[in-house]
Amino acid sequence: MASDECQGKRSWPELLRTKGEEAATTIGKENPNVNAVIVTRKTVVLPVFLCTRVLVLVDTNGIVTMVRPLVKKMQRIFYLTSKLLIIIL
Repeated sequence: MASDECQGKRSWPELLRTKGEEAATTIGKENPNVNAVIVTRKTVVLPVFLCTRVLVLVDTNGIVTMVRPLVKKMQRIFYLTSKLLIIIL
């Protein structure tokens, strides 16, 4: 069933500074339509928009520094994280 909008909760600012694994588990419980993917600054992310994917950026200690919320419609969003540019289309 296709939809123009993503379903369920779309952002998790309350998960900043928590453990990445715990954040991913919480995201999965609060929105079973998405898959939380833990990434570091060195992770290469394909520039593909997926309503079913949430990026959880963690530091070297596994602590969440950013949770990339889902967006309502396809759009370009640029994040500069250190020296790596992550582009989500």
